[in-house]
Amino acid sequence: MTEDQNSRLIRKYLKENAQDIKGSLSQRMAQKQFQQLFELLSIPLDGLDNGLVEPTGQSFSELRELGEAFVVSDKHFRDDTIFGLGREWFNRQGLPSDQGPKDFLQTTTNEIIAQLRGSKSHWLVLGDVGLASLAGLWAARQVNLPVVLQLDHLAPRTLEEDHAWAVLSRKILRVFLQEVEWAVTDDVETAELAIRFGVQAEKLVDSNGVVIKGTRPLDFAGEEAAFIANDSSFKATNQDKKLATRYRQLGEVHVRPHKPVSLPLPPTYWEDPFNDANWRFSYHTFRWADVLRREYLRTGNEELKKLHILILKRWARTCLESNNHELISHVWSDMGAAIRSRSVALALHTYGYDPELVALLHYHLEWLKDPAHWPARGNHLLHVYRALYAMGHVLNDLDTVAKARALIFEYLRNSISPEGEDFEGSLMYQRSNMSWAKQVVAEIEACASQAVPDDIQSRIAKMANVIAYATDYGGYQAQYGDSNKHKGPVFKIGDKLPVADEEHTTIRGLHVYPRAGLGFIRSEQTENPEHNVFAMLRAYPPGDKQVHAHSDHGQVLISFGGTQVLQDSGRYTYGSNPRTWYLKSVRAHSVAVATNREDRQKTVRGDFTYQIDDPSFRAIAVSAQYDETTRWHRTLCVHSSGDIDIYDY
Repeated sequence: MTEDQNSRLIRKYLKENAQDIKGSLSQRMAQKQFQQLFELLSIPLDGLDNGLVEPTGQSFSELRELGEAFVVSDKHFRDDTIFGLGREWFNRQGLPSDQGPKDFLQTTTNEIIAQLRGSKSHWLVLGDVGLASLAGLWAARQVNLPVVLQLDHLAPRTLEEDHAWAVLSRKILRVFLQEVEWAVTDDVETAELAIRFGVQAEKLVDSNGVVIKGTRPLDFAGEEAAFIANDSSFKATNQDKKLATRYRQLGEVHVRPHKPVSLPLPPTYWEDPFNDANWRFSYHTFRWADVLRREYLRTGNEELKKLHILILKRWARTCLESNNHELISHVWSDMGAAIRSRSVALALHTYGYDPELVALLHYHLEWLKDPAHWPARGNHLLHVYRALYAMGHVLNDLDTVAKARALIFEYLRNSISPEGEDFEGSLMYQRSNMSWAKQVVAEIEACASQAVPDDIQSRIAKMANVIAYATDYGGYQAQYGDSNKHKGPVFKIGDKLPVADEEHTTIRGLHVYPRAGLGFIRSEQTENPEHNVFAMLRAYPPGDKQVHAHSDHGQVLISFGGTQVLQDSGRYTYGSNPRTWYLKSVRAHSVAVATNREDRQKTVRGDFTYQIDDPSFRAIAVSAQYDETTRWHRTLCVHSSGDIDIYDY
């Protein structure tokens, strides 16, 4: 958090607790003490003590049998004033009232050490989260005693609040969960809080010494975690060296498809140089920062590793503790959080255990597990399930793994027809969803947790057939819905389909995919290949919500010998641009518009009504019902000669 944010939280807390402070500590002095606490907790712990305590090798149950424990709690060292830092407290401790938390910690640490050396205690218990307990941790290190943190006193909801004491408590709790040998609780909500705050493997136990579920050792280097590197969004490219160098030296960030821009190093996460929602979305996914990780893997440059970790941790400290709804709206979208979680998972896989990154991943896991944060349909849902599957494996949450796997299978069956049709209304997303589906199947198989059912494998494989039918004689693929120009292999009548099925094995002159709303006609001229006709008629099936479709029911696309004659405008851009909305509208497509009914055309739906495959011609027809009195029919007819007729009535 920045100094300004610290000051804001301090002022807020002091104002709300003015009655407790009055008579014991001035507002100015209280603010000074708070500020010292924030500064103190920003210093690496190793800079304030003699190093980590060596593990005893004893279990929690064995430790309890050793005998008496020394208990440290703030209630033993404070009065009822704020933080126990009032004048009366300083007088009782023999400290000048102008001294602060660091002085208290040193004095209390020495006092606890003296008491420990005079006792027969074999271990030390921290009774709460506060400064005295922090002193107890430091004291235990110096006399080499194991430390247990008792968590049941915590108030999870209070720790989530937006005020100075909650922020300080979170900071101290993270230190404790990283450094103590055991954290003990019998409360489910408190256990979940500890997991979110990054408790290390095997440390979280119940009062009987049983390790609480979900905290098995994290094997970030094992094969079980390696599958997350399968994501194409995070694969190495020949631009990585240039992008990593320019960011490290100039702070230049390249968030595609936008131009590179220089940002603070490290960033504040309030940046929005283009005032563009798509830029903000991509910026907060961290795909742009992953070049640092990939270049670290290639070169072993520790500076790249440190910078990447700093970027992720700065984001967590800024965005997780912010109560600003404008910033939150940029950050917490379903797909954005899903992609960002995979970025954090990859960092953990590459760099190894880090408590702050584990806590950040737990936060994303809990947020994405809530169905209220899921989209209703579309590929965003697959990204959420895929993220849950990845996080479940990395965090050893096997229940989440099993549930996410079942959701992935359900999604793939519901979103891809047995014929390979995708239901998003865009050929670009037919390609993308095929790629994403293959990646998630590869991830599931890499984990050796369960074979992917044959019917799902078949659906994914047949998605390539739809793309083959949608490719004209120049290799250009039909640019309908949110699609941009794309080329692939040319397919002619009689060529083998990428994936044969029971009904046919080769490309036909006429083929219809009714559930996706795609009808294709080919006509080939042996003597004049430049006159080969590719034509497509688009339907928008009733009841469907094709999330990447345009207002294009009844649209016709035509090309001759690979030259596009009648074509869709495509997506244009995902950025904020007025042209985008126009190019999705009725008037940007080759459709008929009923008089004074353009507004109705945006939601008009219809099916293919018939198809004819005759030696002399091939034809497909669609219809649309505007209301009880207005109906529109369109027929696309391609003759064997290569002539084309379009009938509207």
